[in-house]
Amino acid sequence: MPSNFPAGFNGGLNVRRMPILNSYPNSAIWVKSGATANGDGTFNRPYSTLQAALNAAEASKGDIIMIKAGHAESIPDASTLILNKAGVQIIGLGVGGNRPTFTFTTANTAAINVTANSVSVQNCLFLAAFLNVATCFNIANAQVATDFVVDGCEFRDTSVILNFVAIVKVGTTANIADGLTLTNNRVLAAILTTVPAGQTMLVTASAIDRMNVSYNVVIYPKTLADTACLIEAGALDLTNAEIRGNQTFRPSTSTIGHLIGSSSTACSGFVSDNYCAHLDNSAGLIIPTGTKFSFFENYSMVTGAADKSALINPVAV
Repeated sequence: MPSNFPAGFNGGLNVRRMPILNSYPNSAIWVKSGATANGDGTFNRPYSTLQAALNAAEASKGDIIMIKAGHAESIPDASTLILNKAGVQIIGLGVGGNRPTFTFTTANTAAINVTANSVSVQNCLFLAAFLNVATCFNIANAQVATDFVVDGCEFRDTSVILNFVAIVKVGTTANIADGLTLTNNRVLAAILTTVPAGQTMLVTASAIDRMNVSYNVVIYPKTLADTACLIEAGALDLTNAEIRGNQTFRPSTSTIGHLIGSSSTACSGFVSDNYCAHLDNSAGLIIPTGTKFSFFENYSMVTGAADKSALINPVAV
């Protein structure tokens, strides 16, 4: 049996004169489905649901919730799981289909609401098992949830009719999602019989500052006119943004911003090293002109043919 020192070491711990440093400032709380009802969040007696672990966590103290490999939960509505404790890191263990898996069922309004600042979710798998699930994560109107992070997660549709419309939605109140970070994620959509309007990774109805959307892979295999793959932001300002290293695929022919849909003229930040695959045979815009973003080394297809290589776009001047 491993040694357990739940109270820590008052004077620290040295091994061969090397201090062993805590990688987290407060509690580590464990989760595994199938655990007993009287679990207490320790490694050997984990909670059976993520919500139980969140309820036990302390806000803004740096708690880490560790979800064991093979964990599985259903999300049937918008209240079963709410990310409601500030400063909590949620980390999934395992790889591939053995990662913690959250399956959205029962209604297209099923969602994970985010209601606290500085929450992060890492290395989890999310499955849409209902028609046109509106969003996986929701930051609702007037609900401040700044510095929300989703990193290294995967989102899958499960059939030609069971799908996510968006992965993250942000409500209409300005700056409620400042610091939003979506990095290293994969969005893999089925070839839907009917593609829903607005199928985009991130849909925001309010301005966002300090946004980082980088190194995501978004694959939408069926055409959808005038809809960006990565971000839809309307006329809203995205300021101090970092948008780099993303790869998007949608075989649309419309002349739009295939990476970002925006009509703002007051955006700021960098858009670099992105790759956009589509079938637009004219401009091949990755973002509509006039946004005031700065562009570096972005590649976009411009020939309308699926088997051609992309070119730098916007073109160098």
